[in-house]
Parts: sequence; structure tokens; C-alpha cells
Amino acid sequence: MQNSQHFESYKNDPQYIAYRQKQRKKTIKILSIVIPAVLLAATGFVFLVMGIIKNTDAYQTAVREIKNNKEVIEATGGVEGFGVFPTGSVQTSNDSGSAQLSITVKGTQHDAEVYVELTKDPVQDWQVTRLEVGN
Repeated sequence: MQNSQHFESYKNDPQYIAYRQKQRKKTIKILSIVIPAVLLAATGFVFLVMGIIKNTDAYQTAVREIKNNKEVIEATGGVEGFGVFPTGSVQTSNDSGSAQLSITVKGTQHDAEVYVELTKDPVQDWQVTRLEVGN
């Protein structure tokens, strides 16, 4: 009982209240810097990864195939462009590789998500092994 009374008197102490307010302001100031910095770094990382994917030979091969694919043209009414954020992965090792990409296709009538799998061996360029048109 005595401890709770001591805490109550301490909690109401003007110096303690001023200290807590100062700490709260300091915490808010730190968070107002840290949170935007983390969000900015995460956004930059996403754009970096997407830019890297778009600059790969696998992505360029997939885009060429999509532009000429009859099923894609029928589903979209014709290819106008591509989305900003392709997703997937591209792995290479010793001039061999594999890639799985999901690319948004902007069409004249409809947009579509196109899934493309590619492979590469040392003596050939990237080859599309699978292409599926989604909604």
C-alpha cells in the first residue's frame, strides 16, 4: 500500500511530469525522422530491384515475346506498353540461367498479367519456355 502511495505522489511531481513530457517530445522527434527515412529507403530499394529486372536480357526477351504473342494480342486488343513493376526473379550462373517473371501488359482494350518462364544455357540466348496470360 505504501509503495502505491509513493508512486502516486511521484507520478504527480511536477519535475517528473516535465521529464516525461520532454522524453515524449524526444521520442516523437526521433520517430518523425526514422519512420520517413525507413519508408524512403524501402521505396528506393523496390525501385532499384524493379529497374534491375527491367534491364536484364531475360526481361527484354520476355517483352519481345509478349509483343508478338497471338494470345496476348487477343486478350489485350494489342500491346500498348508494360507496367512499371514487373515481379519475379532472374538467376544466372556461368552463362546459364532461369527466370520467372510476371509482367503487366497495358493493352488497347484490356490490361493483362502475363507470366513468363525463361531458361538460358551457355550456347543460346534466353528462351521462353512458358507463357500464360491471366486477367
